[in-house]
Amino acid sequence: ITHVIEKTDGDRTKASVMLGISPTTLWRKLKQHNISG
Repeated sequence: ITHVIEKTDGDRTKASVMLGISPTTLWRKLKQHNISG
């Protein structure tokens, strides 16, 4: 997840599309693992 966020320059919407998950799910995973993005 962190690698994809770095690749998208912090764009969570683009990162969620690349990961194949919804932006809400990405936000939840970031919060769950204490990752800033």
